[in-house]
Formats: sequence, C-alpha cells, structure tokens
Amino acid sequence: MNFTQDVTETRAKLENIFGELFNIKASEINQEATLLGPEMRLFPRDLVYLLFEVEKRFAIQIPEERILEGGLLTYNSLYETIKDCLTVEKE
Repeated sequence: MNFTQDVTETRAKLENIFGELFNIKASEINQEATLLGPEMRLFPRDLVYLLFEVEKRFAIQIPEERILEGGLLTYNSLYETIKDCLTVEKE
C-alpha cells in the first residue's frame, strides 16, 4: 500500500465515523472548523465518543498529551493525530 492509498483510506474511515456517530456527511465537514464550535455543533461528550471510536477503528491509542495539545480541536487536527499515531504504530 502506498502513501496516497493510506491517506485516502484514513480520510474515508474518518468521514465514515463522523457520518455514523453524528450524521455529518463528508461534504458538510469543514476541516478547519472547531469541532465544538457553531459550525460542527458537537458537544463535549461527542468528543469522548469520537475518541473511543477513532481509537477502536484505527487500532491506535491517542496520547493524552496530544489531546491536550489540540489533537481533537478540528477535523484536520484529528486527522493529523491519527496519521501520526499510525506512523508510530508502524515503526
């Protein structure tokens, strides 16, 4: 599998999670909007569900430090967090 396939699969899997958990379609995701902000409209408890689902589906564990540094702040920051955790897992 090459890098492009990894990126595409990771984004698709993350989009599916948003669709299943929050009924948010891929076309509705503003990748830079704050997940708890008015555009994405998630609640703090939703981030807990999101964290557990991401860790389960990607078979990763997101370090607490990464969360505190903003790793769940936006869709893009979550994607980058997942990508980094997957890279560490492969090494």
